[in-house]
Amino acid sequence: MRNFFLVLFSMCTLLYHCTAAANSNRIDNQKSIQTVQYEVIDLAADTFSDNSLLYVSGKIRNTSFYPIQGYIIVRFQDVDNIDMGFVETSVNKNLPINHYRTGAFEIAVNIEKETKIKNVSVEFINTNK
Repeated sequence: MRNFFLVLFSMCTLLYHCTAAANSNRIDNQKSIQTVQYEVIDLAADTFSDNSLLYVSGKIRNTSFYPIQGYIIVRFQDVDNIDMGFVETSVNKNLPINHYRTGAFEIAVNIEKETKIKNVSVEFINTNK
């Protein structure tokens, strides 16, 4: 009878440790697949005042199930594909953007009159991690 309880205790201990190990792996896997996704929509880039002012505006749509918050990096290149620089601006007035909601951004940049902008790219940086 004593051996029976010893075997039963050993099996329960083994079952407990196996369950704890399985649960910890499952939690790690869930954390690794949580990704933040977004879309850039309504993107517009225009020049004003004899091409000396670049105005960029648009919206970020949150397509993940978690709130996102962050800022935009706007990069621009000239006709020779040379990087002319970049600027940063906040999105949604630095407030979180909930699931499938949008946050707006806009920025105006002074550029040299001789520069002809060919390409404008926008990158969202999520700071809500």
